[in-house]
Amino acid sequence: MSIVSANDLNSIDDSIEADNLNSIEIEDIQVDSVESDDLEKSNIDEKVLSDGESDGDSGNETETLSSGDENNESDVSSNPNEGVATNLELDNDADKENVKIGELVTWTLEAKNYGPYDAENTQVYDELPEGLEYVSHTVTKGEFNPETGIWKIGDLKVGEKEYLKIVTKAVTTGEKVNKANLTSDTDIIDPDECYEEEEIDVEDDDDNHFEKVIHSKQLPRVGNPIFLLILSLLTVLGLNTRKK
Repeated sequence: MSIVSANDLNSIDDSIEADNLNSIEIEDIQVDSVESDDLEKSNIDEKVLSDGESDGDSGNETETLSSGDENNESDVSSNPNEGVATNLELDNDADKENVKIGELVTWTLEAKNYGPYDAENTQVYDELPEGLEYVSHTVTKGEFNPETGIWKIGDLKVGEKEYLKIVTKAVTTGEKVNKANLTSDTDIIDPDECYEEEEIDVEDDDDNHFEKVIHSKQLPRVGNPIFLLILSLLTVLGLNTRKK
């Protein structure tokens, strides 16, 4: 057992017994007088640290910190590319501009990353217009859901180019506009380069035939057709009379 004396106190009746490092027992400390000049502050913080020894209940190391200590841990961002931007671009093209009812149209979407950083969690949303029926698709990376129109590419590395081809069938006439948009968790330098529309015109075969008839050459109609018929008959009869 060890005796701990208090130098800053005028009178101590009993001693302080320290049984071990984890437990300090203070018995009957009497203070006769305390001069204000002897103490810089009234409250004294004590730290008792147990290095290499475990708590009897939990088995974990215990540490007691004074009330004045502060936790200065710094926050670490979970996204290493936060605050940076990269140059992404999306192309949206159709293999033909004029289509007839029942014909197939192939749309090609190309996602490109020109850098300088990798693009995380990249995806494309393709909004097929009404009047075009989905047939099939192929992708060079990721997966495409034709029901939602979302093409999940994933991370797009610097210099990487990926493609999505969608085959559709024209079922109604009129102008059809296919809208596609590329997004990423990484900031994009120019978002306008990641949105593109492509338009086609679907025609009906009957309408095309009607236009040909309208533009064909026709003889103009002159006068009454009955009068022309009678005149033709008289001309024939006159010729026969002269021959006799």
